[in-house]
Amino acid sequence: MQSMIKGLLDFAQVGGEDVEFEAVELDELFDDMRLDLRSRIKRSGAEVTLAPGLPTVTSWRMGLERVFANLLDNALKYGGEPPRIEVESRRRDGWTEVLVRDHGGGVDPADRERILKDYGRLNPVAEGLGLGLSIVKRILTRVGGELRLETPAEGSGACFVVRLPETPVLRG
Repeated sequence: MQSMIKGLLDFAQVGGEDVEFEAVELDELFDDMRLDLRSRIKRSGAEVTLAPGLPTVTSWRMGLERVFANLLDNALKYGGEPPRIEVESRRRDGWTEVLVRDHGGGVDPADRERILKDYGRLNPVAEGLGLGLSIVKRILTRVGGELRLETPAEGSGACFVVRLPETPVLRG
């Protein structure tokens, strides 16, 4: 019950939080997150690889922490046995894209839209409310960003792409 209440509060609060844009060094952000998750990473035998030279972006640091914490958490849950997670970036058409890729079972094309909606879960008995990716989308919308799901081939893992505009835009 506490988990459900916390999830609903997190979901509701995203639209009302103060957003301050600042330079966010993604190398540093992900290093901090790996430290925070080190016991889970060790316990699961996960391998988390960061591509060298992740960029610095201008965005909402606290929001990005929540975005990437959720994506890493999902990759640890669904990224295979043991989980293999890769983080890399690319610049494309005025966007900085950060890719969080796992090597789990992937997401069936029929389910791609559903998991990006509120309460969208693939496994009805899994923990959580299915709000994690909804919170990610809300945060990214606030900073003018987007979330996309790329799955190269069925069973080859999932790749979530966080798209951040090179010029931040506050929405909502």
